[in-house]
Amino acid sequence: MNEDKLTGLQDRGSFMQRLKLHCEQAITMGHLLGLVIIDLDRFYRINDQFGFQVGDEALRHVASLATGVARKRDLVARIGGNQFALILPGIMNQGHAVLAAAKLFRMMEAPIELCGHKVVMKGSAGIAVSPNHSSNFDRLFAHAERAMRQARESEESYLLSDADADESDDNAVSLEFELESAFVSGDLRMFFQPKVQMSSRRPVGAEALMRWKSGIRGYVPPEQFIAAGERAGLINSMTQWALNVSLQLAAKWPDRFGPQTISVNLSPTVMADPDLIDMVSNCLGVWEVPRDALVLEVTESSALSDPEKNFQKFEELADLGVQISLDDFGTGYSSLAYFRDIPADEVKLDKMFVQRMVSSEADRKIARLVIELAHAFDMTITAEGVEDADTFRLLASMGCDYAQGFFIAKPMPHEEYLLWLKQYDGLSQQGAKFRRAS
Repeated sequence: MNEDKLTGLQDRGSFMQRLKLHCEQAITMGHLLGLVIIDLDRFYRINDQFGFQVGDEALRHVASLATGVARKRDLVARIGGNQFALILPGIMNQGHAVLAAAKLFRMMEAPIELCGHKVVMKGSAGIAVSPNHSSNFDRLFAHAERAMRQARESEESYLLSDADADESDDNAVSLEFELESAFVSGDLRMFFQPKVQMSSRRPVGAEALMRWKSGIRGYVPPEQFIAAGERAGLINSMTQWALNVSLQLAAKWPDRFGPQTISVNLSPTVMADPDLIDMVSNCLGVWEVPRDALVLEVTESSALSDPEKNFQKFEELADLGVQISLDDFGTGYSSLAYFRDIPADEVKLDKMFVQRMVSSEADRKIARLVIELAHAFDMTITAEGVEDADTFRLLASMGCDYAQGFFIAKPMPHEEYLLWLKQYDGLSQQGAKFRRAS
């Protein structure tokens, strides 16, 4: 048995082995097995405000509370930095697992004195029961984890996994396993969608977009497999791969239209990763691409989820020479107080406003306002989702800097993008024009 050195509880590796064994025994004996996963909410704030010594004492305190809740035959483990878990063999019904979580959270509500500081511990817990939710230990763990995330998102202390959602949940778990296999075997690909300067109509770069064609499902929508990557803990590795591949390929682009940028998207999870700056710096150090050619796209809502920390990261990325783009602008907080201070280079006007602006006066007013706002703060503006010549001309008349969308080109594999760059010869009423191959 491997112990967590800080708390003396079992560590994640030992815990997963014991969970597998308990699931097998529960099936054999026809018993119910409860699983509770606890995540301490915003634990980093305790470390930031009081220091790591207080943080360590807080973790020991939670470990002690969880051990106090457990029966002699139960198992308590620390499975992550601020995550704990309980295995509850031989429970009478699902309510007993819920009761254990409720008891623990009642005990956590009381403020505690740690190293001279008063600390209040808060958390979110997910509960799953075998065989009700799954007899497979991996899937049971995934059910409990999802319930924990749902509890956090709904601001509940704890939630029981929804048995009615088993079919869709099992499909989600299956997708996660397939994605992990695809990532390891190299089945993910990067596609590229050009961006053009509106005044000259020349290409100035491209956005790199991850695509996955599953041998089982066919093309999987990006929003589905990116969410699966988040759930499976793969998203940081996927982003590092995307950065490396995109920078490597961008180094091969012809200079026919001058310097080109390459834009890569960062998810909220990646933004929160403390190793983000090192990851970007290391990727830039490998490939022969000018540092200011890399544009990192962060959604407005993600950037403003923790403004102080994220703005500091933007500053550090700017120190590397990287550009920051505020993606999907207008769909999130849109707070002018934050906008005044955000250290970004570009704003991307969301396609929900762009695609209706020819017929909607309200959307035209919003587009004009965002363009003027970006320019007032010395940022460039790119319109996403430009699908026809009328929209392109209207945006150009408003002073929009760049455009991206199907009117110019759809996302395409790198080989096709190289050919597109080689043959591109401007825009017509129908879209991109191409010169004859020589």
